[in-house]
Amino acid sequence: MNKPRFLILVFAVLLASDVGAQVFVVQTDDARFMDGAKTVATVPRGYELYALDARDDWLLAVEPESLTRYWISKSKTKRKTLARTDQQREEQLWEQVSEIETIVNSGTATTTQVQQALNCFNQLRQIWNDKHPHAATALQYSGIVAANAGAFAQAEKILNETLDVYQQLYGKESLETAEILLDAAHLANDQRNGVRAAKLARRAWLINHNAMGAKHPKTLAATFPIAYALESIQEYADALQIYQSAYDALVNNPGRHDLFTIQTHAKVARLHLKLDRRQKAISIYQTVVVSLKQHHPKRLKEIALQELRLASAKLDTDDPVSMATFVRSIADLERRYPELIPNIQAEQEVLLANYLIEGKTQQAFAIVDGQLRQMRTTLRKELWGMDAQQQSDYLARADGYRFFASVALAVDFAHVPSVVSASAEWLINGKGLVEEAQSVQEGAVLDLQKREAWANEPWVSCEDLRDALDEDEVYVDILSYLDFEFDAQAAPSATNPRYGAWILTKQSDARFLDLGPASSIDAAVAGLLQGMNDSVEHIPELGPQPAFEKLKPLLSKVSRLVWHPIRQACGERTNIIISPDQELWLVPWHALLDRQEETFVAETHTIRLQLSGRELVQSTDNNASNPAVIFADPNYDAALSDTTSTPNSENQLLSTENAIRLPNVQRLKFTADEADAISPAIERITGDKPSKLLRDAALESTFKKLASPSVVVLSTHGFTLPPKDAPSNPLLRCGLLLSGVNSHTSITSLQDDGVLTGLEIARADLSGTQLAVLSACQTGLGELESTGGVVGLRRAFRIAGARSVLSSLWVVPDRDTMLLMKGFFESYAETNQLASALQSSQQELIASHRKRFGAAHPFYWAAFVLTGDAPIQP
Repeated sequence: MNKPRFLILVFAVLLASDVGAQVFVVQTDDARFMDGAKTVATVPRGYELYALDARDDWLLAVEPESLTRYWISKSKTKRKTLARTDQQREEQLWEQVSEIETIVNSGTATTTQVQQALNCFNQLRQIWNDKHPHAATALQYSGIVAANAGAFAQAEKILNETLDVYQQLYGKESLETAEILLDAAHLANDQRNGVRAAKLARRAWLINHNAMGAKHPKTLAATFPIAYALESIQEYADALQIYQSAYDALVNNPGRHDLFTIQTHAKVARLHLKLDRRQKAISIYQTVVVSLKQHHPKRLKEIALQELRLASAKLDTDDPVSMATFVRSIADLERRYPELIPNIQAEQEVLLANYLIEGKTQQAFAIVDGQLRQMRTTLRKELWGMDAQQQSDYLARADGYRFFASVALAVDFAHVPSVVSASAEWLINGKGLVEEAQSVQEGAVLDLQKREAWANEPWVSCEDLRDALDEDEVYVDILSYLDFEFDAQAAPSATNPRYGAWILTKQSDARFLDLGPASSIDAAVAGLLQGMNDSVEHIPELGPQPAFEKLKPLLSKVSRLVWHPIRQACGERTNIIISPDQELWLVPWHALLDRQEETFVAETHTIRLQLSGRELVQSTDNNASNPAVIFADPNYDAALSDTTSTPNSENQLLSTENAIRLPNVQRLKFTADEADAISPAIERITGDKPSKLLRDAALESTFKKLASPSVVVLSTHGFTLPPKDAPSNPLLRCGLLLSGVNSHTSITSLQDDGVLTGLEIARADLSGTQLAVLSACQTGLGELESTGGVVGLRRAFRIAGARSVLSSLWVVPDRDTMLLMKGFFESYAETNQLASALQSSQQELIASHRKRFGAAHPFYWAAFVLTGDAPIQP
């Protein structure tokens, strides 16, 4: 939050000096806020207020409803006094606030300093109940320190709260409130939310303008985030006008040679350059550099940055001397001030284009690799504390097209092994960030130490991943990327998306495989899924074998487009780990066919899915050891005696959206048999007898109270709703049905009502749970997220902490699912390998169906897919 913050800190509010400030408590029942002779509002006995001014028998304070300043009779109040111990404590805390102010002005902060600032505020709040400037200032500083630490989600939450407190203390049109609006505007710019930044800053500007006039420093300060926001959305002419006006005013006061005036002049030059007014920009940059050297010679970092900007403005790429000067300037700045590298991406892009033109591939992709590594580190810090939708939106704003453009550029150089390896690492470290952030958070939004640990996790290299692979394993990382085209300056323009696969084995370097246009592959996958769903009618109408022949062309098409090229690239290895993307998360991989269209993948290869390659190298030491739990055969018609709501804020989250409407459901008679059939094998696997919760005991409330079972199995109905006429949050559009659900088919709040939504699952405690089996319909479906998997039940269980999840892609037959699960757990008890256990159970069903019906229709055995493969430890 350090780009345009300097001006705000220059004009920061002075720390209040009177510890015994004017806090009063209303003592009567007839106290009123008055506007002249007019009563504005009555004030209840015991209400605390902060007196902004005192005249005779009157106090000026803020009326809480209108947030406007009015007068109240002082005789109706009594000044609040602190006990001696509280006074001493308050003085000590205020000294801490003075120390925190230095962190605020520094522009950087650590996690520990954020926590210290919050602790100081919370103690002051205990003393003053938000009715004193000391508590308000401490809260404001906590928000700025959090922003300085890169904890943007926490900073936004704190500054929003600060705005409420300041409006209650000073009024909604006060200069103090304008200051908080300005802090929030700077933060919004750092969050790449230009629209919000401009809105907040314009409100601050209007307050300051009305109070102090257009030329006052505080009024000028409010224009900077507006200009920055306009620049971020490429409204360069309007941004230039604001910066130029601010510079003209600053020349008069505090003067032409003031550091901030010079920095503002540099912003003017930057906008002229973006408007292709090169000579004007060069002239200004020359003035800026000279002024810095003459009047601020110790600002070496600033001088180096502006010298690079000048070299960039003067650059003639056809002139070797000019180019050499430019290259030296970048290299010098990167060597001396690596912390400035994020600020010179535009200059790096120019150098990148020149390297590509000159055929210097290694140097070019060193730049791209450095940018993506920096972006990954920044995003891991900034994603923390947001909900999933906020993270997805922020990822799109912060990343833009950089990730996909970089991948597309690398694909153009797929004949260079080092480029393929570098791009493979971009996928390993870039995919699945939203789900991983949600999983690591576990709801602890302000657990800043955990945030820092996650944000600072090391970069995972291809070598790290190869070390984690067994000899017979192949890792296939798939990405749906925009196939950019690049002009002579390496500027990208998007074309249609394509699928690519990066192949890694223990012995070989990464290889790239072009799978083709995404449109044809996505259409084929959608057709196959529709065919599987249509099989519910085709099988009883036509019989299993004719129904399979009807489905076979759809299977063959997906197999030809996706599996056959991957199969060829894998060679003789048969243990395949796939990190899919987009529609390929919905592929029933085991049901695909070989080139002769006679053999299923399940008969020759073991398949498991992973969100990203990082999961293969991450530690799995904290496995849960509590007994397994099985929910099965719920009594859907049971009368629930208690439908306890979750906290109000979570109820409101759902009640503001469309209700979840579900039809009554029928009993699944084979789920009780399934629970009995799998229990002995689970006991052998975990070493403990599983807890079976059947009929009335299969309660949503019981699931929510789970504490890290080693294995959890839910054999019931599941649902995934389309976006239309359903809540916008995808984790509210999916769920599992438990006892008592038929009494609550229109769900308007997150209660214990028999509907266990994905959002409620994500908030459960499954930390360390080694396997979650969702023995229900369509539990693997949901909303597809670019580079992030499927937002649905599978993700919900992963967020809750489950290491591996077995989920389904279509409506699964009750009896066949029971047989599949029995075989799966029995095989796993023998092999301790989840993926091969699923394959073995599928092979048994294939053989059985072929013998009985002459064909093994995948509808019966291929719905379940495994994500993750953490071995279960007894």
